[in-house]
Amino acid sequence: MDSSLHKHYHDEEFDPRGFIDTYFYPENNDMFEEVLVYPITQLFKTFSSEINVIEFTDVNIREFEMWRNKEPGAADWSHAAKIVCELEGKSEEWQGKEDKARRAVKRVVKCDFTKDNPLEPVVLPQMDCLLCMFVLQVVSKDHQAFCSNLKKLASMLKTGGDILLFGTFNKSYYMVGEHKFFYLSHDEDLIREAVCEAGFIIESLESMRTKKTSILADYEHVIFLIGRKEREGSESEREEDTAEGPEQWPVRIGDFDRLYRDLKTLLQAEIQELREDVKTRGERTGAMEVKMAAATKSIKKADKKSTYLQT
Repeated sequence: MDSSLHKHYHDEEFDPRGFIDTYFYPENNDMFEEVLVYPITQLFKTFSSEINVIEFTDVNIREFEMWRNKEPGAADWSHAAKIVCELEGKSEEWQGKEDKARRAVKRVVKCDFTKDNPLEPVVLPQMDCLLCMFVLQVVSKDHQAFCSNLKKLASMLKTGGDILLFGTFNKSYYMVGEHKFFYLSHDEDLIREAVCEAGFIIESLESMRTKKTSILADYEHVIFLIGRKEREGSESEREEDTAEGPEQWPVRIGDFDRLYRDLKTLLQAEIQELREDVKTRGERTGAMEVKMAAATKSIKKADKKSTYLQT
């Protein structure tokens, strides 16, 4: 089935309770260990005294607030708290653990990646740590949007801050009730390229191969990536922010002109190699798209700088 026909949860009607019941309860759920137990285990040593929750839909925000305020009819997440307490060897203290998590949430903010400031009109201080669980691939409709949205998340982090990213490899959909929802399919190469382009150093990337197949979702691995933010934006973006002019160069202008022309030739050769690879493979992977887009952008910059130097 064409993935373009799948629904997008942040654009169309979505049942948050049906989603929770399907994927986050152990009863009759083959993926429970992979979508809940595995992330909790990985995050066992991670903690924060203040949590800001970012969500994309009003209905999901409402569902979360019901749990946060202990409202009647709220989803039961006690099993998640029990998993944490079992890891700590204090299984009898799960109620206090869940209440502590509720108190740690300071605010819930709606996010819209179509805006330059996704949290507008709210302005938050940059964070020390950002946890993104299976959502970036849900709200990004193509690989270019994925890279752009990841950079917007990076802007919310302090330099030196960490992003904790959970996702899956080669997944295209997930079911909620009778509805099939879109999930951006990608491989490890795309994740690594996008994370590095967004200004992160990858400190670790672990994966767990799925143990069972299910009609609820198609994926091969669940992944957990930790990235440390080393800078603001990509290398190319930082160059665009710097002033340009011949007075900056302490060497001859002609040398730089030749350098940019040589660079353009190399980049054009790289693009041609990628095109030949596409013909050989018979498909175009996400990593190829990222590389071709980066090379094309660099060529335009080389042309711009070469023209400027000539004038």
